[in-house]
Amino acid sequence: MLKSIVLGLSILFAGILSWGCEHRTYYELEASDRFYTPRQLPIKPGMILKPELNTVRSVVIINAQTDTDWRLLGSFTHPWWGNLKMWTDTAVGVATNELRRRDVAVTDQLPLILKLTITPDEKASSLTGFLARACPIDTDRDGIPEYQDRCPGTPQGVAVDSLGCPLDTDRDSLPDHRDYCPTLPQGFRIDHMRFGERGCPVSGDAPKDNSGAREIHLVSSLPADTVMDLFKSELERGGIATDRDAWDMLSFSVPVSEWTQKFRSIQLALKKEDVHLTERMPRILQLAITDASLDWKARKIGCGLNLRAITGDGDILDFQGANDAIDIDDSCDGAVTKQVTAMFNNLRIRNYLAAPAEPKDSDCDGVRDKIDECPGTPLGVAVDARGCPLDSDGDGVPDYLDECPGTPQGVHVDSRGCPLDSDGDGVPDYRDKCPGTPKGARVDTEGCWVIDEAFFDFDKRDVKPRFYPIFDEVVAILNDNPSLRIVIEGHTDNVGTKAYNRKLSLERAKAVQGYLVRKGIQKDRLSTAGYGCSTPKASNETAEGRALNRRVKLEPLPRPAN
Repeated sequence: MLKSIVLGLSILFAGILSWGCEHRTYYELEASDRFYTPRQLPIKPGMILKPELNTVRSVVIINAQTDTDWRLLGSFTHPWWGNLKMWTDTAVGVATNELRRRDVAVTDQLPLILKLTITPDEKASSLTGFLARACPIDTDRDGIPEYQDRCPGTPQGVAVDSLGCPLDTDRDSLPDHRDYCPTLPQGFRIDHMRFGERGCPVSGDAPKDNSGAREIHLVSSLPADTVMDLFKSELERGGIATDRDAWDMLSFSVPVSEWTQKFRSIQLALKKEDVHLTERMPRILQLAITDASLDWKARKIGCGLNLRAITGDGDILDFQGANDAIDIDDSCDGAVTKQVTAMFNNLRIRNYLAAPAEPKDSDCDGVRDKIDECPGTPLGVAVDARGCPLDSDGDGVPDYLDECPGTPQGVHVDSRGCPLDSDGDGVPDYRDKCPGTPKGARVDTEGCWVIDEAFFDFDKRDVKPRFYPIFDEVVAILNDNPSLRIVIEGHTDNVGTKAYNRKLSLERAKAVQGYLVRKGIQKDRLSTAGYGCSTPKASNETAEGRALNRRVKLEPLPRPAN
């Protein structure tokens, strides 16, 4: 009996030992090293936060992990090793697949990016552009290149604005780094000398910030020199002169009114050459698993890691977390996917990758509503950079409504864009030397009433019938202008005495007056004057000249003041 018991215990003990030998992989103390490479575990639907991630159409994802060594992740029955470069490949793969599932083009090739800086002049009438092939010189190291720096020599460490000038938060004209009163309310200026440059107030107005610089990025897979040459060629094709200096800086200047249309043409032409002009930098994500570790728990294995994401804007974000599972594969694969998901759920990453809202352009003039100063422009009307219809002559009436293009600067115009013509004689006020011409009167090029003269025979005072049409025209003008008064001037040649000629000339004037009165014109509207031979029209030395001097002349009198 005892032998049977001993035999049974021996068999049972042997069985226990044999079971332990088959399952010592997890618990054996002297096992060899193990190496683990994570697999891509797709992000499950619903793991990305709502609202739905709406990304740009193209993203660059770079594996930024340069450490290719194997490192210890942890050990329990045996050491486990991992390669962070491979883990980062996995994270990049999960992120890439998630974006491609959303129809986003993903590449691992960084494009060439050149920055075009557009700056308006002080009057905002023209724009100056600079395109740099490489990093331009920045002597004071304030981050603003020399060609754009309006405050060269800024002390190192001083914060500057987009023009390279020290910040002046309260706009009191004294930069913050020397301002003892940095919170001075806007609307004051300071007396530097009186207060020893302390930045304290006296009355006055704060200066305005008129920088207005705009940045456009040229993105391409082509070499920098090729992109520069293509851009230069398109500028010159559009009639824009360019200059390339010793720093390999391309510069140009163009009127604001021409830039919008020419920019569109350049943008379309360069797009065909794989050069894309955009205000937004390409969306770039550099990813790296910077740390990974294993943690053995009761019946589970914890896998922790840190995913670092660096955006093209320079933001550095760490996503650190762990995932627990019974199996090491499920634990670590899930940890990678969890942190990639956390990255896509991060608000800063979502905003960075978000596709820009389609800018509204309600009037379809090519200028977004947000900056359109003239909304509602009729379809097809050419506009300037402000979205306002072009006004080539600057008279305040846009070209498409201007019936008198080319009006001289400063001339007042009517709603049609035509110079004012107050008396309606067809000669604009700015050229009219005889304003107030009677309605319907014939005028010369200077706007003065043209009344043909009537001539008399020698020593005669009666009006010849052939001159009646002249006086009938005057009657019509007087009837159309009831308040108009005229003076009838009589003249003679130099034959005879001055007294006789003065009397004869007055009688000639009265003869014309009588004709007009007989035609219905009130006599008090017709003044008469006799000038004799004092104001000859031609020389009295010839018979022809004397005939021209025997005449009457009609002139309008100034209208009485209201």
